[in-house]
Amino acid sequence: MEKFKAAMLLGSVGDALGYGNVCRENSALGSVQEELQKVGGLDHLVLSPGKWPVSDNTIMHMATAEALTTDYWCLDDLYREMVRCYVETIEKLPEHQPDPATVEGCSQLKPDNYLLAWHTPFSEKGSGFGAATKAMCIGMRYWEPARLETLVEVSIECGRMTHNHPTGFLGSLCTALFASYAVQGKPLVQWGRDMLRAVPLAEGYCKRTIRHTAGGICTPLTQSLLPPCLSLYQPVSQRSQESSKLSPGGHWARGGASLSQDCPPALGSATMSPTTGRSCSTQLPGLGGRGGVQRSCDLPALQAQGQWGPCGGEQVPRCRATWPSTLSKAIVLAAHRMAPATLLCLRLEYQEHWFYFEAKWQFYLEERKISDDTENRAHFPDNYGSAEERDKTYKKWSSEGRGGRRGHDAPMIAYDALLAAGSSWAELCHRAMFHREYQEHWFYFEAKWQFYLEERKISDDTENRAHFPDNYGSAEERDKTYKKWSSEGRGGRRGHDAPMIAYDALLAAGSSWAELCHRAMFHRGESGATGTIAGCLFGLLHGLDAVPRGLYQELQHRARLEELGTALHRRSSEEK
Repeated sequence: MEKFKAAMLLGSVGDALGYGNVCRENSALGSVQEELQKVGGLDHLVLSPGKWPVSDNTIMHMATAEALTTDYWCLDDLYREMVRCYVETIEKLPEHQPDPATVEGCSQLKPDNYLLAWHTPFSEKGSGFGAATKAMCIGMRYWEPARLETLVEVSIECGRMTHNHPTGFLGSLCTALFASYAVQGKPLVQWGRDMLRAVPLAEGYCKRTIRHTAGGICTPLTQSLLPPCLSLYQPVSQRSQESSKLSPGGHWARGGASLSQDCPPALGSATMSPTTGRSCSTQLPGLGGRGGVQRSCDLPALQAQGQWGPCGGEQVPRCRATWPSTLSKAIVLAAHRMAPATLLCLRLEYQEHWFYFEAKWQFYLEERKISDDTENRAHFPDNYGSAEERDKTYKKWSSEGRGGRRGHDAPMIAYDALLAAGSSWAELCHRAMFHREYQEHWFYFEAKWQFYLEERKISDDTENRAHFPDNYGSAEERDKTYKKWSSEGRGGRRGHDAPMIAYDALLAAGSSWAELCHRAMFHRGESGATGTIAGCLFGLLHGLDAVPRGLYQELQHRARLEELGTALHRRSSEEK
């Protein structure tokens, strides 16, 4: 229990020192090193709240720990509690100059939405360190090897609540795993390679839940693909009310999360799969929902109408090939319903764009041989099972070389995937949702860590001692190395290199707290982030014995941090 308390305290100490280092670098106060010389070194430094405040790294880590120590019934309840804690916490963060990515991520959370509270869209800005710095307590809560799958799931969900980007939320997996390894007593040199072995578990979980690319924008045209008989909610008025509640903007299928995410949303081409995936999943609740079970739809009535029938033991719609004719009628109807003043503005350019949409769809229907009412079976090329071939086709349909980027081809790719996939959810995912860009982000994290382990000569199970360059004792040389590991020239800025720098510092420092500080808290990158991670892990490994009392005696939030450490230790023995 003492090491759990030490971990929470020293994570905050590392944050205060690292955050103070960054603040002093950017002000006229002088460097931390100058201040240490004035007071006589780390042994005599006192971290008072007024002079050495903690940053949002500590506040968000505490919020995660608060949720983990509640009496939740199931993991979904835990996630709802995390959302509540994060949203409440974000209101306190302005005084701590929070990371913009964390603020943006929290703004996507919906604590009042029971179904979709933690379902946030994919974010290109979500690759930062914020997910990694708030997840160590997850590894403390689920430290036992038998609970690895739970640790993976919770750390991924926790990470992508605020940083829904592989580089971001894999950082939370990394720090949670490192914390669990520390509690298990696993040799430090093994942590990196064991973490990489766990990454496929995370990838499998993400593919099963298929929500990580459910961002993007669905145009209103996606709803035109849904036959009127397949309503998500029985009365139309109620459907509109309910869908408005589920959409953060109050508009069904327009940006942010939609009901499509109630079913595992969809992800799969080298294209705009967040958009095409959502288009597919918007249709899926009506077509089958979870497990192919029709929701809120009178199946016997549909069978009587000849619109549903058996296929492979399941009930599937027979009317998909006729949807585009409904779409064409809707386009004409939309034009007629436009206000006269608007119609006067239909200049040549506008009319050309209008024609472009219709022409693209007409070409598509002819390509699939379903443009005529007598044609009721879509035809696909022989090699269309190849993802590479599909990507070429999606690119061809696009107006700018990126499939699914525009309002005509996003629903087109979704529709094409539905036609080809039938009742197979897995096939739908491969065709509409698994995109190359996302996989590249995922590979980037693994590749960076593999290069690091090879650089330190600890990538193989037979290698049990990290190797460092001869001049690595120089702060200047370390900064060059940290910068090299970074994706943007500032060490520790992203989800892959913040834990990497902390881990590197732990390997080099051994049991020396002072050496750890010089390597993880006092550098020219995001030293607050790396300091938070390194300090927490040091506490789990070595406790408080080697740490001067002045660093934590007056520490901001000290009492609550100790309480959370105690509660995490108690909860870690429970089965939930």
